[in-house]
Amino acid sequence: MSGRPHIKITESVEDLREILKQQKRILAYNKVQMLYLFQSKQVETVREVSTVLGKGEATIHRWLSQYRKGGLENLLKNRQVFGRPKKFSVEIAATLQQELRDPEGFKSYKEVHLWLWLIKGIASSYQAVYSLVRKELKSKLKIPRPRSISQKSTAINEF
Repeated sequence: MSGRPHIKITESVEDLREILKQQKRILAYNKVQMLYLFQSKQVETVREVSTVLGKGEATIHRWLSQYRKGGLENLLKNRQVFGRPKKFSVEIAATLQQELRDPEGFKSYKEVHLWLWLIKGIASSYQAVYSLVRKELKSKLKIPRPRSISQKSTAINEF
């Protein structure tokens, strides 16, 4: 599997060097770098390229297969991301963001959880609600700090 690839790279070394400079994602950079290494004759085998790039030989073969099928455009095309879809849609998150901006706001995460369940019909865990509000929306609940009952209001104004 680590032999010499039988592939004809159509781009020149100078073109590949320019394309390398334009890449913003590290994965796309590595793919173009693979082509550059083969075209400039710095490496000859897939094993050498995988060692230089720190990728597996199967990955290099998959990239070469993508290049064979559709050229550089196919190789650099963004692939579909797999994984579980998010529980909360963008619209729900935007609506919740608006509700959190309200001066009244929510007093607790349980209240947010209940609002999502009753108003939007989304059953979720407390942890999911907390994660959405604090980590994704980067928002906080509108809860004032506790104040002493014996505190004088004039002292607050003077401060």
